[in-house]
Amino acid sequence: MKQFSRSIWMMLTHSVVSFLFVIAIIVFFTAFQIIISGDQTPTYKVILGALLINLTLSVFLGVYFAGGLQKLKQNYLWSINKKYKYTLLNAFLCLALIFNLLLLPVLYPNLKHMPLVLTLPFCVTVFSAYLVLGNNLLHRLLIPAIPLILIQLYRFNFSYNSIILSIIIATLILIVIMFLGNSYKRPQKQKSDTQKSIDSMNFATTGLSSKFVTNFNHILGKHLSKKLLKKGKNIDYAVIMPHSKLALFSLFYALLIIFAVLFVTHDGEKLIEAFSVLFLSTSLISLVMESRLLIRQTRTVAHLFKGTKHKQLKNNMLLALDKNIVFNAIVFILAILSLSYLFSISISTMQLSVITVLILSFALAFYPVLLCFQWVNISIQLILAICTYAAGIFLLLKNARSYFESENLMWYIIASLLVCILIRIITQTIFWHKPYEQLLKNK
Repeated sequence: MKQFSRSIWMMLTHSVVSFLFVIAIIVFFTAFQIIISGDQTPTYKVILGALLINLTLSVFLGVYFAGGLQKLKQNYLWSINKKYKYTLLNAFLCLALIFNLLLLPVLYPNLKHMPLVLTLPFCVTVFSAYLVLGNNLLHRLLIPAIPLILIQLYRFNFSYNSIILSIIIATLILIVIMFLGNSYKRPQKQKSDTQKSIDSMNFATTGLSSKFVTNFNHILGKHLSKKLLKKGKNIDYAVIMPHSKLALFSLFYALLIIFAVLFVTHDGEKLIEAFSVLFLSTSLISLVMESRLLIRQTRTVAHLFKGTKHKQLKNNMLLALDKNIVFNAIVFILAILSLSYLFSISISTMQLSVITVLILSFALAFYPVLLCFQWVNISIQLILAICTYAAGIFLLLKNARSYFESENLMWYIIASLLVCILIRIITQTIFWHKPYEQLLKNK
């Protein structure tokens, strides 16, 4: 029992940065499901929105827990000791089941008339784990796609219950294969704490492997090197990764959201709105996590800036992030609007614009205080700060919904902007007083 509990704990905490990111995702997803359940949306939209939100969350959970399992699999005991192997697999399945059960109270009110659908998040968690656990690229692409392939049976007039039942059977078969398989990879060279932090950051901010992100940014940096040398005191690329500076992943996720909506339904206004809110809210956390780790790169040029407590350098950091957050948000929203028009998806431009302005304003106001945390070690203060950020956006959007059809909408936006300016003054002052030496530490 002790080995089982230790395995669960190691899978749950194998990457502190990613764990915080997953918790933030859970908070946002839960909030949006409550919003969807509480409005007057037609029943089929409520069901579709709640289900898609939970399935997306299940993918995050599956990938994260699989990352912990993959690390523990490197031990030679995996191939010679069945008890060790079965303990790890049981711990993985137990975590997947527990987290999906915790989300059921939010999902159940929307799906209480379709009990079989409640099993889909667990099934997707198991299949998405093979994005990490797959023995080769083909396994990592094909196995997680099996639920999507089975869903297409509706085109051949299969009932939804029979399709869900086939997915459940496929999941049970995959679990049996996991227990019967005997793959073993030789232990890799132990990575340094810094490299582990970089790996965690790359996964948490992009969902992709550190190797891919590193190679991708190396190619970008190679082609941008001449431009970088002409920047003088502009430190944008010192505290921002090239892919974030160019908003490439904002464009990628806009494409992903639109194609996901098209794959499920042609009437996806509510889904696009929900996922746009989610991306705009969490992309800030991703950028902060990324920049907080990269601040160490400024230590070689810190002497070039003036001001007590490196105030000028800190202002340059904030200016770089301000521009980057705004640019990423603009690219994302323009891509969403353009693709929605291209694929004839009905969407309220006014509502999406208001949502963007409110989220962007609060994000710009709040993030300086998030830069004061180290983000590698969990602390109560960091968790409280993330919860405050999530609650702030939730309250802003919740109150805005009652003004969408009102002539007082503009006054609400103006009042919100004034509050955000006040918050920014406070958070920026806190960041100014944060010792620069502490900003250089990641642990």
